[in-house]
Parts: sequence; structure tokens; C-alpha cells
Amino acid sequence: MNEKGEVDLRDLGVIPTVAEGAPVMQRHPATLGVAGKNVLGEDIPPPPGKDTRFGSRLQGVMVDPENPNLLRAVVAGQPVLLRDGVNIEPVVKMAVVDISTGNVDFVGSLTITGDVQSGMKIKVGGDVTVEGTIEAADIEAGGNIIAKGGIIGQGAHGEGDAPAPRIRAKGNIRARYVENAILIAEQSVYISETLINSDVMAMNRIEVGKKGTKKGYIMGGYIRATQGVSADFLGGPGSGHTRVSVGVNPLLQQMMEAKKQAIAAKVREHADLSKLIKLLQEKPDKREMLDRARNTLRKVSEEISAAMEEERALLSEAKLADQADIAVREGIFGGTTVTVGRRSKFIAEDCGRGVFRLTEGQLVYAEKKNG
Repeated sequence: MNEKGEVDLRDLGVIPTVAEGAPVMQRHPATLGVAGKNVLGEDIPPPPGKDTRFGSRLQGVMVDPENPNLLRAVVAGQPVLLRDGVNIEPVVKMAVVDISTGNVDFVGSLTITGDVQSGMKIKVGGDVTVEGTIEAADIEAGGNIIAKGGIIGQGAHGEGDAPAPRIRAKGNIRARYVENAILIAEQSVYISETLINSDVMAMNRIEVGKKGTKKGYIMGGYIRATQGVSADFLGGPGSGHTRVSVGVNPLLQQMMEAKKQAIAAKVREHADLSKLIKLLQEKPDKREMLDRARNTLRKVSEEISAAMEEERALLSEAKLADQADIAVREGIFGGTTVTVGRRSKFIAEDCGRGVFRLTEGQLVYAEKKNG
């Protein structure tokens, strides 16, 4: 129940997990027991306790080198209790994710042999692999997301005031087809067949279709990637407005802005510490405080250097966008808008295969002849 007294029946609690290095089982060695007496008052020696050792084929755990009676996790995951120990499962397998299973929150990876039903939420630290179809679900993965049966969302609007469900991966997103969905990949997006009326963003590339199949349509929606986009067709008969943009990635810009703000905050902290150290140097009785301030100043200086190095890496990645292009293997339908960097072009009439790129600051379409 939240602060408003509302209950989400999909929230059934998180999957029990342990972190790497966590103690998971303590073994208590067998004892001799306590002697008893019979009705004649004679001593009855106790039978010796039966000692149970840890199993030899346990997975995801190790015996603590300093304590032979303690098991520790060597991977993060779900603990599974056994007769002679504990296994740690870094990958959880489920038949489906629906109202019966509840939302999923797990530190490892998740494999689903069926579908992910509309309205469900999944958050994992590793990969998500769905053998079936992902409906209008909210999925966040620390690794890759694979939808072998495709992704069907509900567009840019959620239920009521709720935000629209998103599929977000720190790695790649792969799917057979995508329709009316919001996808965000911090690496690349690979779609085997069609990409219809969706909002898709990738830090690297977006590739739709497989060579020779002629099924790779981008029809409607807003498609953005830093390095490039490739597809068999842009637009399609009766499709909505198709917008494809490369060379500028809002996700990268957000990261650069956040890094600038972090550096500015550290620089202000550095200045404040420097002022404090000057004041403390004039007070001999504050020697201990002065030493702490100097140690903190050194740490802040190191953090500033690290943050500036990360900013330089982001700037270098942003410059790669100058080489971005939009490659069309078969053709473009009229009513499509393409953007490379800050240059845009509205395609009014159908045209053939080719590549859009910047040449001397101008957006150029190098059309290739068939055959």
C-alpha cells in the first residue's frame, strides 16, 4: 500500500536475492548430545550426532576460506535451498509474467518461455530474454533485452496519468518486430522485420531487417540514433509520418549535461574546502580538522579529474556523430523526414536505395542504382 492508500495487485514482492560475497548458510557440526537415564536410574549414553557435510556440486557458492562451516555466494542471484547446501541461481526462469506471477524485480537475469502481459513491470540487473511476445509492459534491464516473438506496445500514452510503458536496456535491444512501443537502448537496437509507429532511441545504431529479406520496414514513429540507422524501407503505403534522425542523440546529450553539472558541483566543493583549509591553517588547535579537510580535498580533486576524463570520452563519442548516416537498402516512401546532425530533409516523393550523410555541411542523398 502506498501513501495514498492504493494497492497495486501486480506487486507481489521482490524475488529473494543475495549479493556476491553474502553469507548464505551456516553449518553447525554434529555434537555428542546429552546422556539420559532409564527408569532404573542408569545412564544412557547418547548416540553420536550425524554430521552432514556441504554438497560437492553446489553452484554459485563457495566455502568461506576462514570458516569451513560457512557458505558464501560467489554470484548475485536467487538462493535455492537444498538438503546439503544452497545454490545461487543468477538466471531466473519463468513461464510467463502476468498478474499471477506479479511484477519482477531481480538482481540477475530473467528468461521467460512465454509472454509478458500488458501492464506488468520487470526490472533486472542482467539480461531479459522473452521467447514469446512482450505486450505493453515496462521493462528495464542492466544488460540486453531480447524479444523473440516481438514487442507490441500502446504508443506514447499510458493508462490514465501513468507514463507509457518503456523497454529500456543498458545493452542492446533485439526483437523480431516492434509496434507502438517506446524503446531506449544505451547501445544498439536490432529489429529483424518491421518497426511500426514506435519511438526508438539508441546510443549507437538502429538496424531494421536482414539482408535479402526485404522485410525491414520503418513505418511511422520517431527513430533516433547517434551513429546510424539502416533499413530496407523508410515509410510505407498508408503509414504515418516517419521521422529518422542520426547524429544527435538526446540520451548522450543528457549524459553530457549531467556530467557537466557533476563537475561544477565538485569544483564548488573544491573551492569551499580550499577556503576552509586557509582558515584552519591559522588555528593550531584545529590540526585534526585540518588534516581531514586536506584528505577530503585530495579525494575531491581525484573525483574532478575522473569526471573530466569521462566528459572527454562523451565528447569524443559525440564527435563520432559527424560520420553518422542513414542507409536505405531498397527504397523510401514519400512523407518521410530524415535528419543528419542539424540538417533535415522532407522526402515528398518515393525514391530508391541510397545513403543520407553530411557532405561539407550539407545533407546529401547518394542514391544507388538497382542491380
